[in-house]
Amino acid sequence: MNPRAAKRAAGEESQPFEDAFVCMVLEGRHYAVPVAGVREVLRLGKLTEVPRGPPTLAGLIDVRGDLVPVFDIRKRLRAFGCSAPVCDWKPSARVVRMREVAGGAGIIADAVQGVVPLALAEAVSSSSVRENRPCVAGVICRLGIEYALLDVEQAVSG
Repeated sequence: MNPRAAKRAAGEESQPFEDAFVCMVLEGRHYAVPVAGVREVLRLGKLTEVPRGPPTLAGLIDVRGDLVPVFDIRKRLRAFGCSAPVCDWKPSARVVRMREVAGGAGIIADAVQGVVPLALAEAVSSSSVRENRPCVAGVICRLGIEYALLDVEQAVSG
């Protein structure tokens, strides 16, 4: 039995983790989406621009013969307080391809840090959070890091 499972069995684990989230970084902030909603994480490849597409649509990528829309939601988040300029993506940039958002669309992250267990019971969700960042469904703090729970549907719709 691994150490974490042993702690859980002995009732020593302090926080009951309800779900696992994929943690990504966008403009220095940590965002999280449920693992169950993520289809795959891909390296950011060549994007094909889409004329007259929505402002958040960065372009299309070819994933094993399928054209997948990819959204740069930093533009949407920037409208609500993110101020870093749009620039070329770093080699660490990834596409987090969702299962049911816009037909399996992806969102670009500056980096993906991995899977993080978070206690949904500890999420702070208030009208002030949604008012300031409508793409955020709530916020969870864990080990000194604030994770914003990203509402992907809302983020790509703008």
